[in-house]
Amino acid sequence: MSEKILDLLKVFLEKYLIPTVVAVVFSFITYYLTPANNKLLVKFTVGGYAVFLFCIWFLIIELVIWLVQKIQYHNYSKDIEEQSKQREAEEWKRNLEMLWTEVDQFSPNDYKLLLKFIKSGNEPYYSSDTYMGFSLLNSEWVHKSESRPAKQVLIKPNRGSSSKAILLPAYETIPGKYQYVLRDDIYQILKYSYENYGKISHFK
Repeated sequence: MSEKILDLLKVFLEKYLIPTVVAVVFSFITYYLTPANNKLLVKFTVGGYAVFLFCIWFLIIELVIWLVQKIQYHNYSKDIEEQSKQREAEEWKRNLEMLWTEVDQFSPNDYKLLLKFIKSGNEPYYSSDTYMGFSLLNSEWVHKSESRPAKQVLIKPNRGSSSKAILLPAYETIPGKYQYVLRDDIYQILKYSYENYGKISHFK
């Protein structure tokens, strides 16, 4: 019996050195404190009782180790998540600083138009005007598409005129109409800025 116990301990020592040593020590202490007339000791005999104590203590120690590892892993995961959120917040802040600097350079009308895009959920803005120079609707911040092409319409001559001059047909050009929307990435960061900081530039 003692040889089998030693063989069992050898297997545990090879794979679980520290838990096995601790379990053996606790088993000896428990055995020492166990009364001689203990029912388990009497029924299992010394060898069986020793194996029983070792198994109980080994399982308890392994459970404690597992719980400690779980707690450590949870804390580690929480730290990683917090660091990730902090890095993300810092990146958003850097992007917002660049965005606010760009918006600072737009005209008051362009600023109002940006707010209109944000508050309307980026609904299209329609215009027949031509935009030149530094302008929101002439920048890479927007997508532009033609919603109504330009066309010519005939203007009927006034036949009631007393003039004998030859009345030639006249035409009027109706300019095309365009629709504009913000690029999705620009819209999302502007929306984030407005919802979280109440502004889209350095100046409200």
